[in-house]
Order: sequence, then C-alpha cells, then structure tokens
Amino acid sequence: MDNAIRIGSHLSDQLYANMVKTIRNKMRKYRYETVLELLLQYLNSPVLPEGNVEQLQKLPWVTEKLMLWLLADNPILYQHKKLANEKDIEELIRYAWNSADDLYVKNLHSNSIKLFVRAAILPQIPYQTGLDTYAFLLQVFLLSKIDANSKLRRYLDESAGMSIYQYFQLGVLCYTHTVTEKPWFNAHYIQSLKHIFSAEDLITFFESISFDRAALNRLYQEREIKFDEWFQPVILYKTPCIRHEGAIVSFGRPTLRRYFENLIGDWLEDENGECLSQYNNVIAGYVEFALSRSDAACLDEAKIRALTNTTKQVCDFLVEEDGCYLLIEVKNKSLTQKIPASLRSSPIVARLKATVIKAREQLDATRDECQKLLRFKGKVCYRLIVTKSDLWLGDISSIIQDYDDQYPIWLLSLSDLDQLVELVISKVTTFNDFFNHLHVSNSNPQTSVFTVSMLLDKAPYKSSKLPAHLQNEADKLFELIKSKIQS
Repeated sequence: MDNAIRIGSHLSDQLYANMVKTIRNKMRKYRYETVLELLLQYLNSPVLPEGNVEQLQKLPWVTEKLMLWLLADNPILYQHKKLANEKDIEELIRYAWNSADDLYVKNLHSNSIKLFVRAAILPQIPYQTGLDTYAFLLQVFLLSKIDANSKLRRYLDESAGMSIYQYFQLGVLCYTHTVTEKPWFNAHYIQSLKHIFSAEDLITFFESISFDRAALNRLYQEREIKFDEWFQPVILYKTPCIRHEGAIVSFGRPTLRRYFENLIGDWLEDENGECLSQYNNVIAGYVEFALSRSDAACLDEAKIRALTNTTKQVCDFLVEEDGCYLLIEVKNKSLTQKIPASLRSSPIVARLKATVIKAREQLDATRDECQKLLRFKGKVCYRLIVTKSDLWLGDISSIIQDYDDQYPIWLLSLSDLDQLVELVISKVTTFNDFFNHLHVSNSNPQTSVFTVSMLLDKAPYKSSKLPAHLQNEADKLFELIKSKIQS
C-alpha cells in the first residue's frame, strides 16, 4: 500500500491491505471518472421489484468497498486509461468478492459460531432492512424530550448549523426521496425547496451531507486499514454524498438512510462529555416510558435499591410479571464503524467494556440481591441489556465464551423493546411467555434465532406498525412540511 496509508498490526490486516492493493491496481486500468460514475450508478440503481435476494446477488456492499478504495486513491494514477463500462465494474466486484473469500477462509480463527455468522451478515444488513422509519422518527420524538436550553440541545443545533428540528425537516424529505427516486439531488430539486426553507439553511444542510472528491480523498487516506473493514457496514455513512457533475449524489440508499437514522448518536459518538451524558439520560427515560405503557409493575433504580436494601450497583429497571421478573440495564450504544465486526471476541469486548460488559456486572449484582428476597422465589429472572440500536450480538455469550448460565443476558434494541411492549399491551404475548419462547427456541439448533429481533420477525410477533407516539410524530412532521409548502 502507499506509505500514507496506515495498516493494522495483525497479519490479517496486512493480508487484507495486499488484497486491496491488488484490486486497486485493477481499477487503475480505467479512467478515474468513469469508475466513479459507474460505481455511483451501481449503488443508486433502482430497487429491484423481485426483492432482497436479487438485490443482494449484485453484491452492493462489495461495491461500497470499491468506492471507498477509489476515493482513498490518487486520481492522477487513473488518467489517460481506457473507459470502464458496466461489465468491467461487475468483473471488479466479482474479483473483489472472490479475493476476500480466499482471505476469509485463511483467517477463520473464531471460536464462536455466532461471531462468525455476525461477521458474515453485517455488511449485508443495510441492504436487507430497507427504510428504518422507527429509528428516524425515534430521534425526532426524543428531541421533544430534550430541554431547549440544555447544553445538549445547543450542541445539536450547532452541529446542524440551524435548529436541529429544522434539520430533520429537511432530512425527512431526502430520506423519503430514497423510497421512489434515486437519491440524486440536482439543482432543480434543491431549487424546489427554496420556497419551503431559506437559502442559507439549504446551503448549510446540503454541505453537511456532501463532500467534494478532494476532501473525501484526504479523509479516507487517513483511515487505518484493518481486515475488520471488510465486514463493516462501510464508513461512507459518515460522508453520505459526493458533489458530482453539478449534483449531490449519495453512495446509495442504505448509506444515506443510515446517516439520518443514526444522526444524533453519530454526532455524539466522540463527544464523551456532558452532552453524551444528557443523551444517555434521554434514552433511559425513553425505556422507562416504553415500559410504563404495559400493565406490568416497573421499578426504577431508586425503587430497586429500596426493595433490596442495598448500596451495591443495581440495574436501571425491574419489571415484575406472573412467573418472572425482568432486570433491564440501558446503554446508549449503536452499531458503528467503531464497534468491531471481527470474528474474535476480544476486540469487541474491549470496545464494549464500559457499556455492555459493565451492564452485565450490574445485572448480575442486581439478580444476586433479588434472589435473597422471598418475593422472587420460584420466579424466572430474565436479564436484558437495551441498546439504542441493534449491535447484532444476540446475547452476552456471543462475546464472553466462558459465561455459563441457564438464561443468557439478551441484547435488545429500543425498537425490539417497543415492539415487545406493543405485543404485551395487545395481549399477543406476555414478557414471560416471549422470553420463555426465546429460551426454548435457542435450546434447539434447528429453531435457534441469532438475535431477539429475529424472533420478533416471526409469527405471531411480526408487526410493521409503528408505536402510536412515533406515528403521531410522523404525522406532525409531515403536517408541518405540508403547511410550509401551502403557505
């Protein structure tokens, strides 16, 4: 690789870098502009009506990697070469896939089948989930719970360059545009927004989601190349669009959607101060709100301490139901490029030590205290870690191999929790019945599910309905935009 590129310390990282170099050299046979244009066309191609299988057969996540490597390369080395065509790009994609497959086989050092499966499916997830309106609207709903005069709200407004709520109004138009149209924003599209939003806000917004080629080249040359990169949903979600031929063009629908669906969390990812702490409290408050919608008795941390009469660490919530009680710890954590996708548990544990691993300790300590009480004798204890979005870890045993327990600690996203609460409210299931079903299913390899969300996606639990409070948020947002259009 070029001297400017940093490479990770593991042998697999060097092997991966050599693979990238081989593919990059093949791309250099063509003129840079034609490779860029065709990759953009490929990533923004129409969604096939046949469904996910046909779309996945086109290996779009591999195309994302080619785009990343192209943007990190020196365009001068592509000049005066032949023009690439669609067939050339498809051959490059297949070559990259086959090359990585060889490298993949050489590095199967995982002692966990769950981590093996996780690494295999992670890059494909954005192309299988489609539009996550829950994640987008949840952020808008949470904004209403943030004090307008708080440091967090000021931070978000400053990050947006305008009112963060105004930013989301603009965002929802781009976000929904990806459903029926190519996310390709030309001057005509931007002009059509000028009677709804100020010219200043439009400039600020589109500059925040788009970058010129030189800026992207500088940014992506500075990254460290690691084998883990192959399994990750590509880092392009942090810079979702490029300025290209007078238009603002996304690196595909999933990339642009991912940007808006995880906007607040991504902006706060490196903050690690008061703002992040405030947002953690907002997330915990949302979990309390979600749990309060069911009929089950719910205790917060203070009430758990009073019940158990302990000064030790306890978890955030305890939900009690006939036959069981749930211990719940909330951690504001999302799947990002900083959460390893590797086959080895050690780097994942290192990254999640302060959140998921700490949550395990809090849950175990609380269970120990509860088991001393007659009130919980004979009741099954289910321990849950609720994270902002799905980390695709399933349960704690995925990363702690020697953690032997009859009932593992399951990880749920906020979406999983909301869906489960809605099912309990509508009497489709109870918390006890659902987690017993999960436990029984995972006791049999033939019925085992990788994550809680996978069981929630099966009958009788599957539901596409948004919780009423999020649907109301969507209605308010579209009504506001509609009123601006009509005024």
